[in-house]
Amino acid sequence: MPEMTSPAGALRKLLDGEDVVMAPGAFSPIVARLVAEAGFSAVYLTGAGIAAGLYGQPDVGLVTLSEVVAAARYTVESAGIPVICDADTGFGNPINVRRTVMELESAGVAALHIEDQTFPKKCGYFTGHTLVSPTDMTQRIQAAVDARRDPDLLLIARTEMLGARDLDETIARAQAYREAGADMIFVNGMRTEEEGIRVAKEVPGLLLYNVSSSGQAPHLHVSRLKELGYRLVIYPAHTLFFAIHGIKELLTDLKRDGDISSWLDQMIDFQEWQRLTEVPQIEDLERRYSGQEG
Repeated sequence: MPEMTSPAGALRKLLDGEDVVMAPGAFSPIVARLVAEAGFSAVYLTGAGIAAGLYGQPDVGLVTLSEVVAAARYTVESAGIPVICDADTGFGNPINVRRTVMELESAGVAALHIEDQTFPKKCGYFTGHTLVSPTDMTQRIQAAVDARRDPDLLLIARTEMLGARDLDETIARAQAYREAGADMIFVNGMRTEEEGIRVAKEVPGLLLYNVSSSGQAPHLHVSRLKELGYRLVIYPAHTLFFAIHGIKELLTDLKRDGDISSWLDQMIDFQEWQRLTEVPQIEDLERRYSGQEG
């Protein structure tokens, strides 16, 4: 039988192709399934989405490794496409980073990113960031490289522009992280297209671009990002923001009118809900195990 390609190997193959890999963010396994059904080849498991969408918490490092791993495992099972996971700072020192990489690889993720903030971290567009030294971050990267068992597992080093002195420092950090063994570089916190252009010119190798939901990052078209040389583009919390907006509107109308009828044509129906949650497959199994199959 032919050897099966791992999710990490599948992602590597996509990155070797001509098209930029677009990875919308998912904050729950069912959203990851919708991303796959929409035709995207990869999905991004967003740290902010896990914090807010699953636990109702701000993105300030309150979610634990075990909670991220659980979310990753269910997301991988539901998506059926490569999952790129936000692994924060690796949850501690290089020894913690080792465990983070091993746990997330066991959960089936195709890629993960670790950043150079101090632990606990904050959302990249909040204020008050403190960065570890480049030496400390390269130790995190080396620990991550040593910990992976599948050589195709994509290790992404993320550096925060907010917290650095200037763009020169950010680029120097990115270059150092690449030399330390990171497969891809993620410069977060860019606020202008000109910054994105300079990063693409001066940082070698694979690059990730974040179309942030913060409203502070330039929302560049994927064709422009391809021109600049970015290979992976994430859209972290847009699905979450959209869902929250719709839910708020529905609840406002329900409270005001005492009736939900006007919203019914904007929802999926019960049959689609059953399909998305794979109820027919469960019913088939029930018939099989009860001896009623056929």
